[in-house]
Amino acid sequence: MYKNEKIKILNKYVYIETGKIAKNTLSSIFIEENGTALLVTIVQKENCEGIFFPLKVDYFERYYASGKIPGGYSKREGRASDREVLISRLIDRSIRPMFPKDFQNEVHITVTVLSINKEVNPDILAIIGTSIALSISGLPFEPIAAIRIGYNNKFLIHPETSELNGSKLDLVVSGTKTKIVMIEANCKEISESLFFSALHECKTVFDEIINQINEFKNGIDIKKVEYESYLNTECLVNIEDLQKIKEIYTLNDEKEIKEKFEILKATVLGKQNNESINRKKISSYVQNIGKNELRNKILKSKKRLDNRNFEDIRNISIDINFLKNTHGSALFTRGETQAIVSTTLGIQKDAQSVDCVFYENQLFDFMLHYNFPSYAVNEIGGNNTIKRREIGHGNLAKKALENVIPDKETFPYVIRLVSEITESNGSSSMATICGGSLSLMATGVPIKQHVAGIAMGIILEENDIAILTDISGSEDDIGDMDFKISGTKDGITALQMDMKIPGIDLEIIEKIVKQAKDGIKQILQIMNSKINKPLDRLSTSVPKIRKIKIDKEQIKNIIGKNGVIIKSLVERYDCKIDINEEGIVLISSKYEDNINNVIEEIDYITKEIEIGAIFKGKVIKLTQFGAFVNIKDKKDGLLHITKI
Repeated sequence: MYKNEKIKILNKYVYIETGKIAKNTLSSIFIEENGTALLVTIVQKENCEGIFFPLKVDYFERYYASGKIPGGYSKREGRASDREVLISRLIDRSIRPMFPKDFQNEVHITVTVLSINKEVNPDILAIIGTSIALSISGLPFEPIAAIRIGYNNKFLIHPETSELNGSKLDLVVSGTKTKIVMIEANCKEISESLFFSALHECKTVFDEIINQINEFKNGIDIKKVEYESYLNTECLVNIEDLQKIKEIYTLNDEKEIKEKFEILKATVLGKQNNESINRKKISSYVQNIGKNELRNKILKSKKRLDNRNFEDIRNISIDINFLKNTHGSALFTRGETQAIVSTTLGIQKDAQSVDCVFYENQLFDFMLHYNFPSYAVNEIGGNNTIKRREIGHGNLAKKALENVIPDKETFPYVIRLVSEITESNGSSSMATICGGSLSLMATGVPIKQHVAGIAMGIILEENDIAILTDISGSEDDIGDMDFKISGTKDGITALQMDMKIPGIDLEIIEKIVKQAKDGIKQILQIMNSKINKPLDRLSTSVPKIRKIKIDKEQIKNIIGKNGVIIKSLVERYDCKIDINEEGIVLISSKYEDNINNVIEEIDYITKEIEIGAIFKGKVIKLTQFGAFVNIKDKKDGLLHITKI
């Protein structure tokens, strides 16, 4: 059925259309705002055998959307960029909690950017478009809304891209009329009160968007998708085995619980002789029983599996500069989660150049790469490919730290952090933030203060709630939320909230953030006790960099015809020279003397010829009355015999 309509987000109109494009899908939506247009498609496969909801979200930005031809030999889009992966995750995290826990049909969502106006970031449209497409698909899904909020002396709701310049906040929130489902934020050390106020701004907008989505659904013939719940497998597990499962969770050792549960689960599955039975669904059912027993145990005992109180953080140990040949390093261990974070400093040519649909050849002077090898969780697996999770966790850690990174005027180096997760039992991205901050100080990067990160969780059962500080892997698995928060002593630098239930009240979020603040304060104290200010020297292996300013008219003289002069300087003095269009010259070398020699030659090249100045010159002709000398390949002058 064809239908089109305009909806309003504040004072901006968004056009939505269905029934015209991609009609072989379960549902599809064309959505457009001021020249940014996307196609959202939904397909599904019934009765998928699995132990989790197999939802896949792919977001693609096509180069033709901005009138560009991709670079490289093939001239076609390759693997997904980091930006595409991050927006795919943003959509996934917004919609996944809104499906029933027992829904296991395979669902594939594809979002394709067809046209782009760089003032309209497609990520919000992608979430809203996906929500609309799912709402008319017949899948068990209730619509959500999404909005971006900035802050520049006032809240900027659904701003254009240019309006975010100078903003202290870049907050993306999705949710229902009453609850928050997903949060992603980059902050410049904002207060908790400012963050809470920003969340409250969402409610009116969400009401408006969801009402309009529901109006759009009216009149569309929606065929409900039926599915088989794994909860219907209860009859296949005998009462005796169910009781044994519950008894396991009376134990107090987390490791022992895991081991005995896996043995019993294998026993239960071994009793199923009927090949038609979906053992994975039985496994899901048994796993669910175990999770519920753990949740109830924590709620009743007011203690966690490792005997911590709800507000306690795990033991922390720190080593700095234990890797002798890196520019700086830190080993951060919290409980059974451990990260080795190394810092490498480079010159401007080492900056990462990124070209995509949304921006062209943007240079990033600060990079953070997160690696999660399989051995960190005692598993065998391939470690050669970068997974979406690694890109997402690395991006979160980068957001958390980039607000304390010094500007190029203060510190002209390109900075790369690499986090190697060597052990993992929850909150490895937060360990990366803590380890990254320590590594930066241990390198001598002049960051103004430490940044710490902590992961919060909740267990919510009717009116009973447990807010858990510094969650372990098991608590993340059985809990209803993973809320990662980072900050300095002065404010929040990054947030990321993922839900496993259909949203959470604002009041609970406020309690979580306040409890997290106390945890961050404790971690900062421990970090400061190890190193509380950047080292006053850089490693001897760090390239030396000097910055000078020349007149813009002199740039061509330093470069020379076909680059002959600058190439000669680079070769003779074993250095690298970067010159920007404003006349800023960065000279880098392993050796300070070489840099001084280059500066001396540049000074000579750029120095104006005037009476009284001293220059080196080349004698081109001798006469009885003196010598003719060429200066800087520009002027010939007579050096009289009386002056020799």
